[in-house]
Amino acid sequence: MSSLLSLLNLVKSVALLVCLLTSVAQASVPSSFTYQGRLTDAAGTALNEVVALTFGIYSDSLGTKLIWSEMHPTVTVTEGLFTIVLGQANPLTVAVFDGSIRWIGVSIDGEAELRPLRPLLSVPGAFQAIESDTAGHAKTIADNSVTTSKIANGTIAFTDIGQNGATSGQVMKWNGSNWAAAADAVSSNTSGWTDNGTVVSLTNPIDTVALNTSSRLGKLNFSGDLGMSGQSAIYFGSANARLESLVGNDMKWVGADLSLLSTESVYFTELGVDTWAEFDNVNRRVGIGTINPDDRLHIENSEAGTCWLKIQGSHPTNWGQTGLRIQTPANTWHLRQDLYTHANFPEGALSLYSSAMSEEAMTWLENGNVGIGTANPTRKLQVDGSIQVDDTLYAGAIKPSLMAASRLPDEAGFATSFFFSPAKTITSDPHTVLTAEIVVPASGYVLGVGFCEFQIDHTWGDVDEVYASIVEDTTYYWVSTAFGYDDDVESGNFKVTASPNSVFWVSEQDHTHFALWRPNGDLRLPNQPEPALS
Repeated sequence: MSSLLSLLNLVKSVALLVCLLTSVAQASVPSSFTYQGRLTDAAGTALNEVVALTFGIYSDSLGTKLIWSEMHPTVTVTEGLFTIVLGQANPLTVAVFDGSIRWIGVSIDGEAELRPLRPLLSVPGAFQAIESDTAGHAKTIADNSVTTSKIANGTIAFTDIGQNGATSGQVMKWNGSNWAAAADAVSSNTSGWTDNGTVVSLTNPIDTVALNTSSRLGKLNFSGDLGMSGQSAIYFGSANARLESLVGNDMKWVGADLSLLSTESVYFTELGVDTWAEFDNVNRRVGIGTINPDDRLHIENSEAGTCWLKIQGSHPTNWGQTGLRIQTPANTWHLRQDLYTHANFPEGALSLYSSAMSEEAMTWLENGNVGIGTANPTRKLQVDGSIQVDDTLYAGAIKPSLMAASRLPDEAGFATSFFFSPAKTITSDPHTVLTAEIVVPASGYVLGVGFCEFQIDHTWGDVDEVYASIVEDTTYYWVSTAFGYDDDVESGNFKVTASPNSVFWVSEQDHTHFALWRPNGDLRLPNQPEPALS
């Protein structure tokens, strides 16, 4: 039902309020006033019930700036009428009623505040109170109402101020929140300085301290050296940000982060020695041992001695990796060493790891063995995979001491050449089907190896023979492979393979011709003995 309530008779209640205030104006100004209203339902029937009323006073008619509010949780309504006193729970002050028009609103049982707001107006008797603003003498003066414009200059004496708790030697000082008695400054020139007996402070926010200088860059300015004896520190806001001196002429910076801002280079040097480190701020480079770095990190030793980049993991018991990481957006290479075997390669080994392959691409063991594609090489070089040689491959399989001419007069050489001939028809006479030429590396024996396939169309009752040889001279040859079918073999088309071979002596850089023969007939030419090998 309360959502249907309407608030009436607001003008009448305001008139009653002003009359009450006027009746007590000659005594003391109250901090509350009586408010009366009438509640009905939507049909206009007066209500009889207990409701909760919340009152608000605003400085504007739209209710955008609330300056006072108070809630009355149990208000008895009889025959539609109620009477309450506003200001009992939250006293009304002069700031609420400063002479401007105020607007009052009411909310019933937590519902939305009834609108429009109603103005709080004066009654005729209240106009007399206006005269108190211009009266030559006022019977009473409100607290905190006397301002400096109402006091004649030079009329307040020290007896008017009083001691205010000060003792001998103390003065009144502003401590940041109020005036209080405190010790006087020791210096004769006390402008801006305070001394509370423990700390001497420069309290004027616009003052600075200058020693032997007139420049002003901060609160403390001086020209000359700043001496701090013993183990001292300079603090920047807290103990967690400081510059501290240590035993043995050492210094320590303490802070969460340390930033060094420079528009040019930053150098590190030893007293009396040339600069040995530079941060090149222009080119974003770092030089160690050089002040002209030509890369992101440039290490140089211009004096006698070694130059190392040392990466060390030195924990005596726990495992750990150390190494060099080279990374691009697509892949990362790790040149790493591990104290234990947890990293998939032997303890103490040096490994080149590829993140793209997720394995060790190359491993160097402490005994000198090198593995490619394997992390556990058992030879000086072990390759797990194929090897492609696009140029000469030199293999020292024989010790140098065995390579002397007196011990190995005919050293082994190696040369290969591959030739191919399309299919040819075999005639009854010997003939050459392929000629090949190679260059040998040194004098010695050469082995010629061939491969061929014969297709024989055999007829029953005939004798068919096929011979194949590799020869050095077309007039001087022998048979290395022979195939044939007698006359009692049934007719048919037959395929057979043959691999003739022969050994020849050649001189260094000889161009030797080899011929692959496919004769069909006699085994050798007439009156030609088989050659002997020397």
